[in-house]
Amino acid sequence: KILGSTEDLTAAANVERQTKLRDRLKKFFHRRPTMESIKQKGIYKGSCFWVDFWVARGRPVMSLASSADEPVFGRPLSALCEAERRLVPDFVSRCVGAIERREENLQADGLYRASGNLSQVQKIRCQVDQYNFNVLDEEEDVHVLTGTLKLFFRELPEPLIPTCLHERMISAAGVLSGKEKAAQYHELVGRLPKCNYETLRFILLHLKRFLPF
Repeated sequence: KILGSTEDLTAAANVERQTKLRDRLKKFFHRRPTMESIKQKGIYKGSCFWVDFWVARGRPVMSLASSADEPVFGRPLSALCEAERRLVPDFVSRCVGAIERREENLQADGLYRASGNLSQVQKIRCQVDQYNFNVLDEEEDVHVLTGTLKLFFRELPEPLIPTCLHERMISAAGVLSGKEKAAQYHELVGRLPKCNYETLRFILLHLKRFLPF
């Protein structure tokens, strides 16, 4: 009888553990966010980087998001400006505005050198590709904002200064005469497409603002 009682207690304990485990799993799946909610938060956007990250297993995070169907990131600058009917992309002007909104941002150590949180950068990327630009004003970490801006330019299919001008730009950098160097740069910049020229000008004016700091 004692042996039987012990076996009964063991069996009852196992049933109780299984019941608790089943209840925990039910609660977990009930708490799991919906696909729509994680899309709204920018965690997942169809082919966005979170899913690709686990599929690729080890590829650099910053290169994982597919930009083929993204309306902002990875889109040719000329096509983006034409679609927005602007000479400087809306994202670029808004992101710079968010960076310059606070003077302490311009005084931050390692501005454009220090890296922001990569997952937050990608979250903003996904939100921007859903035309939610408010996320830029809500971001408190200036390094996340600068990281997102750098990512935008890094993912342009054609660089801001087109590849066809790279060799001449490098050659001009080696000119010893300051006057001649400036003349060559002036001539080369004048060859840029209008949207490239205006965007480059906009970024250089932005960078000039925090030089005194």
